[in-house]
Formats: sequence, C-alpha cells, structure tokens
Amino acid sequence: MTGQLTSILNTTSRSLSTSLRALPNAMRPGVSCAYLLCRAADAISECAELPRRERLDMLGDLAAFAAGGSPAPFLASCVRTAKLAVPQDCVPLRDMGLIINLFAKIPAHEQALCREALAEFCSGLETDLSYFGDGENGIKAFQTGDDLLAYCGRTGGAPALFWTRMCELHGGLRESGELRSVAQDIGSALQLCNILDSLPRDLKRGRCYLPLEDLKMANITPAQMAAPESAARLRPVLWKWADRTVKLMGRSEQYLCAIDETQPALRMAFCGPAYWCMETLAAVLKKESPHTVPDKPETPRARIHFSITGMPAVLTTDAAYIKGFRLRRETLLAGGPPAALSH
Repeated sequence: MTGQLTSILNTTSRSLSTSLRALPNAMRPGVSCAYLLCRAADAISECAELPRRERLDMLGDLAAFAAGGSPAPFLASCVRTAKLAVPQDCVPLRDMGLIINLFAKIPAHEQALCREALAEFCSGLETDLSYFGDGENGIKAFQTGDDLLAYCGRTGGAPALFWTRMCELHGGLRESGELRSVAQDIGSALQLCNILDSLPRDLKRGRCYLPLEDLKMANITPAQMAAPESAARLRPVLWKWADRTVKLMGRSEQYLCAIDETQPALRMAFCGPAYWCMETLAAVLKKESPHTVPDKPETPRARIHFSITGMPAVLTTDAAYIKGFRLRRETLLAGGPPAALSH
C-alpha cells in the first residue's frame, strides 16, 4: 500500500513526497491519501479548460464523498478532467480509482479525520470558483482581512489540523489541546505564504486574495495591481501580510517543542515546511517588484534533500530549531518598508 502511494506522490509533488517519506510508517498511508485527495480537488479547481459550473459540480461530488457518500460520481468525472489538466495535476485524477481503493484500507477513524479536512478544503476551493470566478469580470479582491484569514483557515488550517490529529493518534505529540489551535495558525501561515508567492499567477486569473480594505489604504485598485508600475504602492500591503504570516508561523516553536524528541521522523516532516515558508517569504520580499516572482516556482530536488539531510541538530534539540527559525525571521524582516500598513 505504501509503495503504491509513494509512486503516485513521486510524480505529483517531489517536495511533499520527500517530507511524507520522513513520516512514521503507520502515519504515512493516511496522510498520503489525504494529500492526494486535496491535490485532486485543487487540480479540478485549477482546470480552466472545464467550465466553472462543471468544476463546482465535481467539487460538490468530492465534498459529498467526504461527507460519507459514494465516490462513483466523482470518479466518473476524473477520467475526463485528467486528460485536460496540466501534467503534474493529472496524476492524482488519473489514479483516483486506486487512491480511493487505498483510502478504503486505512483505519476508519483516520478516514473520518481525512473526510473532515477534505470537506473544509473543498469549501475553500468552492470560494475560489464562486467568488473570484475565472477573471471574466476583471480582477476581484477579498473585501477584508477577515475574509482572507477565513479562506486560509479552510485551505491551510484544516489540513494542518488533520496532520496534528494524526500525530495525536500515533503518539507523536507530548501534549494536545491547545496544539490544535496552534496547528491551524501554522497551516494558515503556509497558505498565506503561498498566496504571496503566487501573486502574479493569481492576478492573471482575476484573483486578488489581498483584501480590498488594505489596497484602498495603499491607494491602489485590484485592476492596477497587475501593472508593474504599481509595485511601490503594493509593497506595504505585501509586507503587512508577510509580517502576519511570520507571526502565525512563530507558533511553530511551541509546536515543535511538543513533538517528542524520540520521534525524529515527525520533527523532520514538520521542520522542512516551516523553514521553506520563511525562505520563500524572504525570496518574495527581496524582489524589486512582486510581478517578477515566477508564476509557480519549483524547489530544486537537491535543495529539498539538502534541507532535510542538514537537519540533524534540529531533530535533536528544540533550541536548535528555535535558533534557526529566529535567524530566518530576523533576516526576513530586517529593513521592512517604513510605509507599512498598520495591523
């Protein structure tokens, strides 16, 4: 079972595949299935070749499966969509029958956790399609920061909560309770990082996740954001949300300290994404113009493996992770713009 999932993951996301291989064996099938189901949902949402109504219907079918329904309607649609999706997205759709079969083999309580996270994730993607559309009416923005954070909670916080509850099931955490809230903040931070990193690509599709209330304070409209000459006015908004991302990710210190030091695989799987988030933010903020950020950058394979193999000290002590995180944080935030928006 694990070998089949690993094969699918290797052709879907090499960074996630590397992280998931670091998980304890007992956790790997459930987490892998959850990721592949969410990745399939994302592929559907992104498949512009399909009419928006059809994509919403497919997400509805997947949400119905998450609620305990039959996967048959969703599986029937996956075959056609796989032929239209970009190569890295077609794999989970093409292999969805196998993924569903493997999902049925994981313990029932893990299935329940996965279904709950998948339902929340699908809800966030339905927001993408229902609220933003495909850019047919120009660039549309979220109205408020609360709207943005609620979206990040569904698309980032819910998967992170699932990961935490899986860790609780498999005895990898020293404590629980408050950690679920911490996990949701960290997941939201990862999604915020992704939004800032993907800004040019989203603007081309008519989507501005940055809130309109902040753009108004910066004297810029969503339509103006796509123009390179708007970079100077946009930068304070980027810095505001980068700072918010860093604050949320700061809770990673508390989270790592709750992962038992006898669980090096869990610590490795957690540390990698946390450090990559900070490094990605630094790269975004370093650009003279946010419009020059690549649409969908891919972390080089060598960089991924170097990041993981270079972590033995982090796996051994909490202090080493905290020192590394704070160094990245201070480096990232040094020299922030004096015109940053208020929080």
